Amino acid sequence: MRRLALPLLIACALLLLLPAASPAAPTFDQAVDQLISQGYPQSVENSLNSLGTSPMGFRYAGSASDNAAARYLAKQMRAMGLVNVRREAVPVDSYDFRGASVNVGPRLFPASTFGGVPATPVDGLTGDVVYVHWGTAADFDAAGDVTGKLVLIDMKMSSWWLNLPCAEATARGAKGVMLTYNPDDPTYYSTYTALGSFDGYYDESWLPAVYVSWKSGDWFKAQLQAGTLTATMKNDVTMKLATDGGKGYNVVGEIKGSVENGEMTVISAHHDAYFRAGLDDTSAVSQQMLIAKAMKMSGFKPARTIVFLSTTAEEYGYTNAYYEWCIGAWYAITHAHTDWPGRIALQINLEAQGMQEAAMQFRPVPELKPWVEALVAANPDLFPYGTKIDNQVNSWNDQWTFTAAGVPSLYFGSNDSYEGSHFYHTQFDSVALIDWKYFGLNAKAEFLTVMAFDQGLLPFDPAARAAHLETTVDAAQLTGVGVDAAVVSGLEQNLTAFKTAAAAYNDRKASFAANRIAAINTKLLAIEKTMNSNWTALGPFDGTIYPHQQVLVNVEGLKTAVDELQKAAPDKDTALGGLGNVDLTWYGQNFSHEVYVKELTRHDPGYYRITWGGQGHLPVPLDVMPEYRQIEAGQFAPALAALQPYLAAEVSDLTARLQAISDVLATLATQLDAVN
Repeated sequence: MRRLALPLLIACALLLLLPAASPAAPTFDQAVDQLISQGYPQSVENSLNSLGTSPMGFRYAGSASDNAAARYLAKQMRAMGLVNVRREAVPVDSYDFRGASVNVGPRLFPASTFGGVPATPVDGLTGDVVYVHWGTAADFDAAGDVTGKLVLIDMKMSSWWLNLPCAEATARGAKGVMLTYNPDDPTYYSTYTALGSFDGYYDESWLPAVYVSWKSGDWFKAQLQAGTLTATMKNDVTMKLATDGGKGYNVVGEIKGSVENGEMTVISAHHDAYFRAGLDDTSAVSQQMLIAKAMKMSGFKPARTIVFLSTTAEEYGYTNAYYEWCIGAWYAITHAHTDWPGRIALQINLEAQGMQEAAMQFRPVPELKPWVEALVAANPDLFPYGTKIDNQVNSWNDQWTFTAAGVPSLYFGSNDSYEGSHFYHTQFDSVALIDWKYFGLNAKAEFLTVMAFDQGLLPFDPAARAAHLETTVDAAQLTGVGVDAAVVSGLEQNLTAFKTAAAAYNDRKASFAANRIAAINTKLLAIEKTMNSNWTALGPFDGTIYPHQQVLVNVEGLKTAVDELQKAAPDKDTALGGLGNVDLTWYGQNFSHEVYVKELTRHDPGYYRITWGGQGHLPVPLDVMPEYRQIEAGQFAPALAALQPYLAAEVSDLTARLQAISDVLATLATQLDAVN
């Protein structure tokens, strides 16, 4: 035994010199819980919220605070071990908001502003205040001469944006605009002392404008009821146009995939913000960083590369434009990375994360809705406050421009209507609204989504897309408005062929050999690119539609008017009702013609700053207001003569759009049949 002592001692000594065994890596879910308990996403949230160009915060695109956020996020990505981390410049009209106010004598009323609204002189704009209610042409007519005056306008954001009444005020010779809240339209800013901000759809030539709270607006109105009121409004902003070198930055970092086929999953959120924006969208950027760090901690090794994309200019990016939000994402997918469509398995777009007691809202492309429903059904514990599942993407976030470029997408956001009307885009959107336990559940659900699109067959259901499209196609309706019967018949046949191919694909997909999955997924992504780029269109009020739908609405409205005007005794209201559904006629009914024409110009697909609106298969907008006014005046014959060519042109456009959809259906049916 004594002879064994020395070798045993040597062996023990050698063991002591060996490094201690590493503890097992946590799972992703465990890593999420650890990071939240350690305060990691909270620290990201607080760091971003400490940035701002005014005492109230604000990270408008291209501002010093927005660019500082981009640098901070790139540093975070590098520190956690992401690769290919870079800041990618995005040309924007950089907007630096330092503060706004209204003075009445010694009283100071805090104010805010909207993206692209020009500055006042340093000393402000002083003038008598005139209340013009909603700011329509009729309201200005009732108010009388406003030349050189400051006008007080109630926001009517459920009906039109601030650009229209501000343009009307400019046309009427006013000096400046003070916007405020009216309880008759509680869409936004319903907290009594809330200030608000948003993109402005603004033009450099329009008047400076500021927003004052509901409480301040009530005070101004009370003073005006008692007599005259003189005020001084100030808007302290600087703007550097993109043409003069204005720029913000998208931030990109990656976890490299093990399969080198160029495919990826993109997780996106935006780092520009109004006020300090605890939820929108600072929470989602914090969530991005949490997911990335938890992936690294857990040793997750994806097959597809995971791309973390933090964008600028989601809230606002350009002046002199209508489609002036989502600029960072639009620039990424249409300029910086034109090769991504067809290679992205899924864009996961994150908005407001972890909001207390708020349902999780999903906005999938239609072919992903069945998968989302299955995710929710299989994981009820991840959604303690319920879910809302839409059946289409939405153009008010970065998801839309990616989808219109051909990328399948899914939006995750916890929000509710109360938040939308009371806190959204106000100083009350704060970190206090976040439930960090729920925030962690959001991360876990989003990781399950990453996993589903990283391994195995991509879970697209083309039959769900076929059913979604079919709801917009009514053969009798189409032939009834004048579409060529042969085109409608061909459309029906090709839709049936696509439905048949989709059903057959769904029947056989369970039998696909494992060694064929990668090649099949590549084919599926090509189908997604064809489908989404051709069928993601915009309505005149930003809704996501199919390319034929608004033109069909136009045709039906014009046909109603023309048919009525051809009668011996036309009914004026029926004819006017038809025209009221054509394009943006609603705006023409409420604002001066010069204001209306300017708005139509910026919706035209040929407009120089159409940006991502150009992806939306936009029709050339129709101005039927001259004919509308003729009908109002009882001048039926000239109105009919002018409207008939419009109707013929719209029927021709509708026919061409339906034929294009039919051709895509035929292509997709052939492509699906080849997926085996």
